[in-house]
Amino acid sequence: MEIAETRNAFATGALADGERRAHREMGLLARHGEALREGIRDGVPIALGYLAVSFSLGIAARKVGLDAVQAFFASLFNNASAGEYAGFAVIGAGGSLLEMAVVMLVANARYLLMSCSMAQRFSPKTPLIHRVLVGFDLTDELFGIAIARQGVADPTTATAPWWWPFLAGRLVAWPG
Repeated sequence: MEIAETRNAFATGALADGERRAHREMGLLARHGEALREGIRDGVPIALGYLAVSFSLGIAARKVGLDAVQAFFASLFNNASAGEYAGFAVIGAGGSLLEMAVVMLVANARYLLMSCSMAQRFSPKTPLIHRVLVGFDLTDELFGIAIARQGVADPTTATAPWWWPFLAGRLVAWPG
């Protein structure tokens, strides 16, 4: 069975018990080497772009009076640069927390639609925690690449080796 066929069969639950057991007994790289390489190939250029954006966000945070630790946590918990810049602008203008929340909600509203679209690509068996984690870490770039991939886009199945290096690169590069 070809790698892509195995990936889709595993994702949809079409593998027989013996095939599933044999699949599990293979090493991680033997099972998922291609998907891991694809995730790294797709994630590294985006992580480099995030690194550049994180420097500019650090400068913006510093201009409004945040220290390095505050800027780090602002970036860690806000994965969208537009929302983060908007939040920093509200802080700089002396706005209230309510104003900042509304501005950031409007700036990041597109992610609600993207999350709904991605959820349709998941297997119905995908646990809630995995859906929440992908929803939290969904960015424009991740959405664009993930939605273009063939098959089920599910972080718990055979496509997981593509997702996790991609997301790891994002998490390392973003909160600068």
